[in-house]
Amino acid sequence: MSKIPRRPPDKTEPYHTRPSSPSTTNDVDITEVRDNFGSQERLVPPKQDSNPVFSQHVADTNVTKINWWERLLLTRDLWSPTWNIYLFCIIGIGFAIGHHAFYASLEGKIVHGDDQLIMLRYGTALAFAAKASFVASVMSAFREQIWATMRSKLLAIATLDDMFAAHETPFSLMNVEFLTNAKLWHFWLFMAGLSPLIVILTTNTLLVKPREEIQLTRCPSVRTLNFSQEAEHQWRAGEKVNGLYQFSLSLWNTTSVNTSDPNFLDYWAGPSDQGSEVFQAGTVFKRPFTNLEDTFTVCEKGWNCTIEIRFIGSGYKCQELGRGVGAKARRLHQESGEADAPFYYDPFKVLAPTGNFTWIADTGLGDYVIPQLNDTWPGGIPKMDPPFPKHLGAFRTEPVIVDSTIPALLEPNKTASFNPKAWNPVLIACEHYEVDYTAELRYIDGVQLHRIKDRKFLTPIVNTTFNRGVEANDDTMDNTTAVPESNYILPKDQKRYRRTAAYHAIGAFLRSMMNGTIYQPGSIANSHVLQTDLIDHKMYNPYSNIAARLERYYDTLLLSLLGNPRFVVNVWAAEPSIQTGTNNGSEYRYDCTRSRPATAYYYRARNLVLVHGVAAFFAILGVAAGTKALQRNGGISRNNRFSSLLAATRNESLNWVKWDGPQTDRGYISKDLMRQKLGYGLLKRREGNCSGSRESEVAALQYGFGFQGEVDQTPAVRSRRTFVTDEADG
Repeated sequence: MSKIPRRPPDKTEPYHTRPSSPSTTNDVDITEVRDNFGSQERLVPPKQDSNPVFSQHVADTNVTKINWWERLLLTRDLWSPTWNIYLFCIIGIGFAIGHHAFYASLEGKIVHGDDQLIMLRYGTALAFAAKASFVASVMSAFREQIWATMRSKLLAIATLDDMFAAHETPFSLMNVEFLTNAKLWHFWLFMAGLSPLIVILTTNTLLVKPREEIQLTRCPSVRTLNFSQEAEHQWRAGEKVNGLYQFSLSLWNTTSVNTSDPNFLDYWAGPSDQGSEVFQAGTVFKRPFTNLEDTFTVCEKGWNCTIEIRFIGSGYKCQELGRGVGAKARRLHQESGEADAPFYYDPFKVLAPTGNFTWIADTGLGDYVIPQLNDTWPGGIPKMDPPFPKHLGAFRTEPVIVDSTIPALLEPNKTASFNPKAWNPVLIACEHYEVDYTAELRYIDGVQLHRIKDRKFLTPIVNTTFNRGVEANDDTMDNTTAVPESNYILPKDQKRYRRTAAYHAIGAFLRSMMNGTIYQPGSIANSHVLQTDLIDHKMYNPYSNIAARLERYYDTLLLSLLGNPRFVVNVWAAEPSIQTGTNNGSEYRYDCTRSRPATAYYYRARNLVLVHGVAAFFAILGVAAGTKALQRNGGISRNNRFSSLLAATRNESLNWVKWDGPQTDRGYISKDLMRQKLGYGLLKRREGNCSGSRESEVAALQYGFGFQGEVDQTPAVRSRRTFVTDEADG
């Protein structure tokens, strides 16, 4: 066998007698060292401990009865090397789960400012904590494998160096003997070196994506319509809000300047110019007229707002009376009765393709007549003496819009002079109703785009049926008759009359725009309907969905009233009894939904769970392998602290090995010595005299490193006392 470099005996060596040796060199056989110095008993007086203080300490601690408090898992036991294997693995799994839960809680939330960077830092900290815990668990298990390997195999000192330094010196993994005798743990160390990937790969799992930020809040200065304000409006008083006169939709005549006159009453004189102005603006814009100054008052700049309001207004309810070439017109069904189409001719014979008309609208039958009296003073005051006519100023019926149109179904054949299949005549009738509206006020990118979201038709504004051809002859200029007469709305019913007048004013403007004809060829229009969005200007034909478009046109007129806050019907949505005027209603806040483009957290859960899952899987396998190594060690866990390693080198034969090397101060030893094999186990001791007359090897409870033949590597058994004191037999 190879010689082990030995240092010469020192005359000043404490506790030992210098042995005599015939050798004149420093290189001696390990057998000679073991024979001469292997037994400590021959260096001390018989029956006397080499260290009486330590012997007394052992005697004091060698108790036969274990107290109950010693059986508890004390703090030092929880922090013991054995528990660290499992504790750090559990902590690592906890951090991984916490990382997932933290990112999952952010999923879909809006990113504000630099929050993403902060959240990423928190996530990185959790990933690092998980990584550190897994590595600590695996390294603790690796420690058990080191001792298990040294307990079962003799390895070169260089290999032992690499095993102890493997976690800090990657080149240690290149040791062939290390790889051969500890393949599994060679792999675990390699995986531990890749552990920073846990932090790197999980960084890209919390991203952001475009999203609309939506807030349910309350917006200021939200207006709505309340036509009951028209019923309460006193036009004589010149009512002002914020120093400005309020506008009514109606103009008024009166029978007397003396309001206390028993024959006094106000009656409708026509629509107001202010109302016609906003209606005309809405018609030209093809959308509701709006007040631009209110845009950022209601909806903060940078946001888009949607507000839902409800109000009672007026609108036209349409029904189809006939469709197709040669069709027969059906009768109009009303709540108050049935009526024939108001034409003295068959409309389907004059509409294309049979005739030349593409639009015929009769909207004035039964309309309120202005003036009501032939001879009046300024202001509509009758020159006649009272009593005045019974039906003076009465709303007898609301004109039914009867519209004959020719929607274009397809492009006419350019190669043919005429294509009759391209036309489909339709006859519709629309009746004026009181309607329950749900409107949606939209403020988008600084533009107001309002629309009616839903409508529910309630009752006809004037629930009568026009009696065509029957004259009233009631001393007024209005010869309209309708049934039942009891449903006439008279000026004496002031509140209802004034609200009806406001509805009538809106309907009057719409009817004035639709009334008339369009004649082909040449698209000769005797109507203002070309100004509306009821006509397709490509061919100057009505759209096919004319009934729905007529209802939407009425919506446009109605919502245009919100564009001028000085109308008396404009009130705060939060307080419908208060007229708004031009006031800033910051104190009147109403429910709204506001939104804006934003970015939201997007969590790629699959990637993070996969990374942490793989890390946890390998950590658990490492823990299982460490547990197996601990079992091979007899349940004994030994740490790698300096005191532990120092105690493991108490084999006296190691004291006579020449540890000097080329760079002793740096801890290097000779290459020859690095190739020598050491193992760890139960040290073998000899009892007997120097001559060796009686030799017997007995096991003593002394563990340490030794050369071949000096250690018994039979697996140790952990004693009961170890679990209490955390002292290993080795």
